[in-house]
Formats: sequence, structure tokens, C-alpha cells
Amino acid sequence: MQKTLSIIIPIYNVETYLEQCLKSVVCQMDEGMESLVEVILVDDGSTDSSGQIADRYAQSRPGMQVIHGPNAGVAAARNTGIKLAQGEWLYFMDSDDWLADNGIAMLLAGMKRYAEADMIETIPNPQQSWGESCTQ
Repeated sequence: MQKTLSIIIPIYNVETYLEQCLKSVVCQMDEGMESLVEVILVDDGSTDSSGQIADRYAQSRPGMQVIHGPNAGVAAARNTGIKLAQGEWLYFMDSDDWLADNGIAMLLAGMKRYAEADMIETIPNPQQSWGESCTQ
């Protein structure tokens, strides 16, 4: 079955930020989301513990995979994610960012509402909670 959304996260030496980034994604991935959303982590030759952090998160989470490769730059890492993506839509997320609470649900709702669109842009809401309710 084709996924609706592929979240592609290139990773390179971001051990300081990666936990918060991944936590903001997995906290929104309930069992219903796993059939709709996949997460592709592309480790672009990190020399810190970023690759191990990504592996740890992906081990116990269906729909999340890690690809390790030599350092080739963020564009190449995104292209690797694109090649592996099974989603109808792609969402590129930087590994030093995190999703707002309900961010995935908002993206899915936008994709449904604007199904004929080529691109959907989200605009941050300064009143929005940014991963603060996550306990994982």
C-alpha cells in the first residue's frame, strides 16, 4: 500500500539536536499514522553519534528507516531519501528542526484538502506548542 507522506530527514553531525527532532516526529506517530506516514533518516556520513541516535529511534518504530552513506552533502542525502520514498507527498525536514504538536496531522489534512496542489507550505504559528507535550 502506498504511503501518503514520506518525511525525509538528512542527518550530518547533529547529535545535539537530533533527539528533539526525532522525538517531535515519533510523538505524533500513533498506530493509525504508521499506515500513512514513513520516516526516512539519511545519515550523510556523520562522525558524531548522530547515526547511532537515528538507529536507536528506528529500531522500535515501524515505518522509520535509516540509511547510512558516505558524506555527499545535504542535496545528495535528500535525493537518496527521494529514491526510497513510497509516499505520494514528500516532506523535507532538517535534522536541527522539530515539528509543532499536531504538525503531521495538519500536513495530512492540508494534503487531503488541497489534493490537486503541487506543494503545500506550512506557516509557523507563534502560539503553537513545539513538541512540548511529548513524553517519549
